Amino acid sequence: MLTFEFVCTYDDGQVVYQYHDTPNETKFSDIDINKLRTINLRGLSKTFGVDMDGHFNINGIIVRFDDMPEGIDYRPIYFRRVRQSYLSGSIEIVTKHAVGIQATVDGKNIQKILMVDEYGNLEIISKK
Repeated sequence: MLTFEFVCTYDDGQVVYQYHDTPNETKFSDIDINKLRTINLRGLSKTFGVDMDGHFNINGIIVRFDDMPEGIDYRPIYFRRVRQSYLSGSIEIVTKHAVGIQATVDGKNIQKILMVDEYGNLEIISKK
């Protein structure tokens, strides 16, 4: 199991868990992004997520970033990055989970991503 899992909420209130008391994983590709309202990463008693209207949840604090315009049709971003390092015969594995939004504005793709490591450390990434 992962330290953080995604939890998606649809417009109708239905909740879809990546893992819900089962070892079988719901893949993000199984999520109906046309109905998606929020996607959150939950783990270590912390929550990091985004609403498709552009509001971010940073462990219970709702944030709107000035560089992400209001009234835009945002698309969700979710991915997991795993890095393996081989040091002196041992393997170090570092996993980071990312959730965010993107949109095309004036012909340019803009993105805001919350990236969380397995210890709950947060990195905020902006791409324009």
